[in-house]
Amino acid sequence: MNTWCCRSWIFCLFSILFVSGRLCASEPQLRVLTTIKPLQLIAAEITGDVQQIDVLLDPRMSPHDYQLRPSDRSKLERADVIFWVGPALEIFLQPVLSSLPQCIQVVSLQQETAAVGDPHLWMDPLLAAAIGHKMADVLGVLAPTHSEVLHANAARLEAALIAENKRLHQQFENIKPPAGYLVAHDAYGRFEARYNLKHLAALTDMADLPPSAQHIAQINSLLEMGEISCVMREPVAPPRVLLTLLKDRQLRVAIIDSMAVEVPLRAGIVEFYRQLGASMQGCLER
Repeated sequence: MNTWCCRSWIFCLFSILFVSGRLCASEPQLRVLTTIKPLQLIAAEITGDVQQIDVLLDPRMSPHDYQLRPSDRSKLERADVIFWVGPALEIFLQPVLSSLPQCIQVVSLQQETAAVGDPHLWMDPLLAAAIGHKMADVLGVLAPTHSEVLHANAARLEAALIAENKRLHQQFENIKPPAGYLVAHDAYGRFEARYNLKHLAALTDMADLPPSAQHIAQINSLLEMGEISCVMREPVAPPRVLLTLLKDRQLRVAIIDSMAVEVPLRAGIVEFYRQLGASMQGCLER
């Protein structure tokens, strides 16, 4: 075989490998992908500058009913590690994961942290600390030369979240809302449970399913009786049914950024909880 043939054969073999799959990345640079921005905020705290962190969904999109695009599929296939909550949240992702290259490690944080029930794990600061440690464990095995730094970052994040948790307890302990409050989406349960809060009604459930006519009538009745003093909704455009319910009613409306739409990546997950707490306090105070 002459030199030209050899080179052509190598080029063809390389092309086949490139089209059919890819080689897994090795140390030191891993491509880490999180499904949602709150998880990206946690991962960025753990990795610092030693790994590349990307996010799959635009935070203005709901992970409950998202439709995967071809560009999203490319992101998934380029990743070395994918952190997701699990099928209770990112329903769209479950059928895709089994077809990814075997070298991509996929970590369900709800399963790994044994956080049963409500899939909105990131709404609890102490559970976010546990997620940080799990990320450090996974990445530390894949990038052992960075393991010490990753675990030190996880410990530092845990200390910061414990301090923020204490501050939030103090912030909410004396708040006595004049009436109950309505949430547009039942996504805040873990935050509410942590700080002894409880919404009176939710327009949509944890899976963000559209409300029934009966449910809308029940909420309207609560509004008419003055049982609801404020409404918490997401920063994206509110659903038409909510606008109809609120029409001509004098209620406080708070924007609750549960998906960290307005939180810069460099600000970190602690800033996410500070903004979340401030928004909820503004809605609940007399």
